[in-house]
Amino acid sequence: MRIQAKLFFLLVVIAILPLIALSWRSQVATERLGMAIADRGRVAVASQVEAQLRQAVSLGATILFQEQRLVELTLRMQAAEVERRLDKARVASPGPIYFSEDYADRSSWPPGTALSAEHFRLNSDETSEPVPTSLDHQSFFLPAGTDRNRVAPELLRLSDMTEVYRLLEVENEQLIFWQYTALESGIHSVYPGSGGYPETYDPRQRPWYTLAKQSGELVWAPPLIDAGTGQLVLTAAMPIYDKSGLFAGVTSIDIQILSVLNRLQTQLQVDEQAEGFIIRLAEPGGAVFSPGVSDVEPEILIVAYSGFQTQGRNWDSDIATETLMGESAKALASLIEDLAAQRDGILRMPYQGQDSLWVYGQLRRLGATLLYIMPYADIQNMAEEAQSFIGEATDEQIQLAGAASVILIVLVGVLAITAARSVTGPLRELARMASRLAKGDLDTRAPVYGRDEIGDVAEAFNSMVPQLRENMSVRQSMVLASEVQQKLLPGSAPVVEGLDIAGRSLYCDDTGGDYFDYLTLPQAGFGPRIGIAVADVTGHGVPSALTMTTVRALLRAKAHENSSLAAVVDDVNIHLTEDSTGGRFVTLVYLVIEPRTRNVRWVSAGHDPVIVYEPVQGEFSELPGDDIPLGIQGNWHFREGQRDTWCDGAIMVIGTDGVWEARNEAGDMFGKEALQEVIRRHAHRSAETICEAVTQALDAFRGPTQYRDDVTLVVAKFVPKDEEPGRTQS
Repeated sequence: MRIQAKLFFLLVVIAILPLIALSWRSQVATERLGMAIADRGRVAVASQVEAQLRQAVSLGATILFQEQRLVELTLRMQAAEVERRLDKARVASPGPIYFSEDYADRSSWPPGTALSAEHFRLNSDETSEPVPTSLDHQSFFLPAGTDRNRVAPELLRLSDMTEVYRLLEVENEQLIFWQYTALESGIHSVYPGSGGYPETYDPRQRPWYTLAKQSGELVWAPPLIDAGTGQLVLTAAMPIYDKSGLFAGVTSIDIQILSVLNRLQTQLQVDEQAEGFIIRLAEPGGAVFSPGVSDVEPEILIVAYSGFQTQGRNWDSDIATETLMGESAKALASLIEDLAAQRDGILRMPYQGQDSLWVYGQLRRLGATLLYIMPYADIQNMAEEAQSFIGEATDEQIQLAGAASVILIVLVGVLAITAARSVTGPLRELARMASRLAKGDLDTRAPVYGRDEIGDVAEAFNSMVPQLRENMSVRQSMVLASEVQQKLLPGSAPVVEGLDIAGRSLYCDDTGGDYFDYLTLPQAGFGPRIGIAVADVTGHGVPSALTMTTVRALLRAKAHENSSLAAVVDDVNIHLTEDSTGGRFVTLVYLVIEPRTRNVRWVSAGHDPVIVYEPVQGEFSELPGDDIPLGIQGNWHFREGQRDTWCDGAIMVIGTDGVWEARNEAGDMFGKEALQEVIRRHAHRSAETICEAVTQALDAFRGPTQYRDDVTLVVAKFVPKDEEPGRTQS
């Protein structure tokens, strides 16, 4: 029997005879099913809201992490520009220099000054007023007792920082609140230009200044109240030095932390009733809690929260450190345990007498945690609304089903014949065309008989064939591109007396943005030299592969032209910056090793430091580098490091962040500590064995999870000079 006849009898038997008998039973079953679905829907909605909150907090922590890195990179560029100006022997005649008191009266405002909608002063009566600011000028403030004539040379040197401030602020206008530089002489410059500083204000007494001065590196100061506006700000500060290496002052960037929290809550579509916090673990008294070191019971300190009020607080008063309290000792202990272990999580615990859901995610570079507390009643309301909606929909469905049953009985006989004929004919033709395609006929096309679903299938069939041809061509091209890129990587490590080298690179796509290379350089006075380069291009895939190829060609061309590593990297950076598009940049480590003297020189362009392990001492160290990545600023001058004291067996490991940032199914990162443990355990073996051990450890850690980023690793090991390279114990 043909399909057409089968369809006709099947539709008649199925639709007419059972339909009458089942109509009544289906209504009863639908009603019961609706009730069950409504009950389960309420539970499902609650679970879904919890999952969405967890995802939102995780995304929020990632956004804050990226914004923090962006602020730190901007601050480093700002510090470099300040130091460059302070080192100038002569300064060209500047334009007009404005001081904070020029903003006190409208008649003395600098040109371009206007009332700022972003910068407003909070008054004690809970009102606010916009602050006059100028995007065209910076302003200077001199603390009481500062001799303006004595500090005039430094004023001149800082006077042309306005354009630098402006460019950096434009690139990060949603993040930056204030940019300023304070010198030991008392000079304080701020952008946008503004006034309103209290008479007793002295930037050298502010926590961000003292912390940066003491640490000697970039720091994040605790939140404080801005002296000019009374708003709560979080400050990133970095010390600056003169050309003699002496401390000259601090340059900083302020972030309006409450605005960031509110913006983040809006972006993540977190419930309006939820309250956002940034918290950290601390010992009683406020000292930083160190898991495994501190032996006291920690408490949870609030760094900032969305409901913080600054009205009535003096600008120079300490912000009272508040402790976040829960109303369940067991749940609070679980939260503290997760914070100490730097784990994300979710728990249910009363807050301020109200049953609430606590969702938190780690801000690791800040040593803090993003927390949202949402009243559980809001979640229950959503679930009850969903339950009510499902109940109403079920009742409506029962009514519609009854009416549809009557109409269907009348129409099914007529439709059965028509439907059977309309379906089987085009299907037979499609089957014939599919058979031709299976035999390799890529020119076959199916006739389109109508505009129904079968016609759509025919059109999809016809569009699929040329796409199949094109996809086959693209796939062949990608395979060829992957083969070409793999040929650009070293096929084997060079054999050098006194040095054992190995390296490998694994791409997460067909092509990637990681790169490593060995460069045989002209001999110096002490024998042969070997160059090692490891680079990481932002992103992966074809665009990153093309950028990687450019870096390789530039480095190979320039490495033989200049004995100065810094000059080589400078030249590569200039060409890459000129040719760079799409905002791509490259991190790079370039080392040159003289095996006979064991002299190692290096330049690090924004790359993670080289890991050094000396088995004699059993200790790890790093070859540091503070320069920015390639392709960002063409006139950047890179700095060269050098070390010539190495013990036998000393190991240098250069990797890309795909190694330690590899994740498993749970989302945990492999981490540098695990990498160091692998290096320590296999330090007595060859460089090739160490590389293999690291990749095996990564495979075991991530399990079935695919690599999310390219993985590149180079190991160089100093061996006794009477041993052959590559013959250390394996």
